[in-house]
Amino acid sequence: MNLASVPDSFGLDINNDQTLSISVPTESRFALSFKDTVGIWSQPIVETFKHIIRKTTTATTLENNHPQSFAKPSEGKWVAFVIEIPEANSVYWKTDQPCSASIFTPDGKWMTCLKGTDLAKGIKTEIATKGTYYVFVHTAMKDASYPSETLSLIAITSQQSNALSVEVAGTLPELVSDPEAVVNLALTGYLNGTDIKFIRSLKNLQRLDISEARIVEGGDKYYENYLTADDVTGDYMFYNLPNLTHLALSNHTTEIAAAALNSCTGLTEIEIPASVRSVGKSAFNNCNQLLLINWNAQAAITAESFDTPAKMGNLLIFAPEGTGCTYEGNVVINGMAEKISLTHGKGFRSPQAFKAKDITYKRNFSMKSGNKINAAGWEAIVLPFDVQSFSNEKQGELAPFNSGKKGAKPFWLAQMTTDGFEHTTAMKANKPYIISLPNSESYEDEFNISGEVQFHAEDAGGVEVKATSYKELARIEGSNRIMIPAYETVFKHDTVYAINPATYENIAPGGAFVRNLRDVQPFEAYLISKEAAVNAPKLYSIGGIGGEITGIEELPSDALDGIEIYVRYGVLYIKSDRERTLSIYDTAGHMVRQVEVQEGTTAVTGLGKGIYLLARKKILVQ
Repeated sequence: MNLASVPDSFGLDINNDQTLSISVPTESRFALSFKDTVGIWSQPIVETFKHIIRKTTTATTLENNHPQSFAKPSEGKWVAFVIEIPEANSVYWKTDQPCSASIFTPDGKWMTCLKGTDLAKGIKTEIATKGTYYVFVHTAMKDASYPSETLSLIAITSQQSNALSVEVAGTLPELVSDPEAVVNLALTGYLNGTDIKFIRSLKNLQRLDISEARIVEGGDKYYENYLTADDVTGDYMFYNLPNLTHLALSNHTTEIAAAALNSCTGLTEIEIPASVRSVGKSAFNNCNQLLLINWNAQAAITAESFDTPAKMGNLLIFAPEGTGCTYEGNVVINGMAEKISLTHGKGFRSPQAFKAKDITYKRNFSMKSGNKINAAGWEAIVLPFDVQSFSNEKQGELAPFNSGKKGAKPFWLAQMTTDGFEHTTAMKANKPYIISLPNSESYEDEFNISGEVQFHAEDAGGVEVKATSYKELARIEGSNRIMIPAYETVFKHDTVYAINPATYENIAPGGAFVRNLRDVQPFEAYLISKEAAVNAPKLYSIGGIGGEITGIEELPSDALDGIEIYVRYGVLYIKSDRERTLSIYDTAGHMVRQVEVQEGTTAVTGLGKGIYLLARKKILVQ
């Protein structure tokens, strides 16, 4: 069975021979159009047929507390597991890459679906009764970020106690009975090299809190030839622990030594204790998922502790008044940043609002724009500040259509309403929009925009930068859908509609929000349907009916000044005051000819009889 997508829940029957019968509700659609004698197609008639697909499969045994590796299921397929859960308790599930896992109870009833990044980070579920449970792994990511052909799944049913007191340094290994069951660990007491070495060996450890513990001298070498020292987070102490997503350092720490946290690629945020007096070289290098540092210390923030700001992405550092700083990244001291630079596609996290004297967001645009018939070239966007100005590296100052900005090159900006998308002239903080830049052969080069665009605001007193927490984001409700902004990656899923960056079923790039198409990148927005899952459409078109827009308003009239058009005996003549490129369209909006017009009069022959669109005029060729 090769389904287009696997739903969160589906029917499950457990047969006498312990095989599993799966029933998946699905639907098929077809569209029927008719072409008249002049070549114009009618509006398509769309019909939907719902039916059930059934398949029998055998489940592989998943052992408690032990990771199971298996071939990554392709799109529309799954891998089935059976696991014996010995008692009613919480179970911790984790995969090494984003995917979904549908879980069924011993009697075959759907219990839950664990999804995407949550499952990759680890999810705890409560099991009400012991027994045999069934797990179906599906919707696995396979792209440039996750190219592996295999997945790994672990179900931890007997978790080690989260909180341990190490009264005697070096005894932590004796306090942990099942190292593979340790996911979250909070320690008090005293930790030496032996304890740190053991912590580094915990394969499934994700959250470590040693804020109430003290690091002391003694014990084994914890990494290569490094030994612990009193109250020092030592050289390479937590180096290259990719599963670690949360780390609370000891509140007694006086020094964070060189490369102490280097290559913790799963770490997204960290607090620097107030007791810290110095932070060493390359302490945070290669922490490419790090989004937030709460720098509570008076230790200086130095450039040598980090990669370049470009490599650190959109990392945001909050520090108290008086903190010295030589790092040129995004640093907020006592609520004010001198300069904030944000880059598209890299996550951004700010749990609180702050001010910035100068803030810029950069994004590259390359899609071709559409026309009045077909929408194209649209992208979704959200920013944490009110944008004051827009500019392009080639065309200079930009502004939304109808904004009244003289001398600026225009582009299209739209917001969602209950009636669909409508044009707007301003971009406000934390509100999702769609944006399209003129980029077509039918426009003069002086109005085409591509490449890097900067969205900017500045104020000596500080521009307000909004918090990015969920409650601060504007969710815009339409008649049958909701538009949601995102500052961190939202993995593709059957409920997530993202704009198509490439042609999708004859829809031009940037022409529709498509379900389960791709990940939603930071600083984008996506749609979710308000309809029941079984009735939710495959896509929402940006152009078309219901108050939506195709995105093409007229470019300024001076782009086509100096042109005279007329027809004589079936030949089209274009008289122009200069050389230029013009496109001829049929009434359906399809380009039929591109003409290199010379200064003077250019004759265009070979056009069939009919009505054409050229330079905003209808031309009849007989």
